[in-house]
Amino acid sequence: MAKLDHLKNTLQEFYQKNQQKGRLYIRKHFIVLGFPERSLDRCLTRLEQGETLERKVGSGRPIKIATKETITKLKRLLDHRDGRSQRKVAAKLNCTHNYVGKLLKKYTNIGCFK
Repeated sequence: MAKLDHLKNTLQEFYQKNQQKGRLYIRKHFIVLGFPERSLDRCLTRLEQGETLERKVGSGRPIKIATKETITKLKRLLDHRDGRSQRKVAAKLNCTHNYVGKLLKKYTNIGCFK
């Protein structure tokens, strides 16, 4: 995602300098650089409306499973518990065992044993 962020910054600066040359000129320039066309059109529309290209806080998909309560429950169920199955914990949390492993890795320091 860092490449796209860099291109967005470049697009914003280039748009401010070359706004009088028109949208088509700017669009062609950035398609050659490898900017995705749909993203480019969306960014240009936002710039024409006077908005920034920064991500708005709260945008994106809301979390359903990885809430603070679920993470606390996960820690309580698995911390210092030998023989506790991630599959059975996943059934209690109503998710997959793969997702339980990802939550453990991302939000806790609990390791698993084989």
